[in-house]
Amino acid sequence: MNSARNVAIQYVGVALFALLVLGWNLGSAALDDHEAHVAVPAANMADPNRWLDEQLATAPVPENSALNHWLVPVFNGQPRLLKTPLAYWCVAGLIKLGLPLNETTARLPSLLAALITVLLTLHLGRRLFTPRIALLAAVFLTTSVGLW
Repeated sequence: MNSARNVAIQYVGVALFALLVLGWNLGSAALDDHEAHVAVPAANMADPNRWLDEQLATAPVPENSALNHWLVPVFNGQPRLLKTPLAYWCVAGLIKLGLPLNETTARLPSLLAALITVLLTLHLGRRLFTPRIALLAAVFLTTSVGLW
């Protein structure tokens, strides 16, 4: 029983540490170019009135249906099909849930993905190695520059 409690404390401790390190000043800096190219199409996906601009389109514009609205990211009136739509869907879903379109909302899916990666590293480390090595691996990953 005590061992299960220690495992739970380790997971919660790593999760809190990762949230503190990765979430520190999450919304303080302005969105950079890449983040804005995710946030703006996500806002367009969440607003059913925004759709492709027929004057800018080089091909026939499909109708503005609910399915098309979620499948085609739109940036400046043109389809933005350079990236897979998961990032757009995550941010648009948060906006649909009532979160405002700001820096924090645009970065929240990345924070959650990083948190899941850290916890998965802890879990796999506990299964493959010792709990101490797993804890060190999770802490090192959390504090590494490339994770965020």
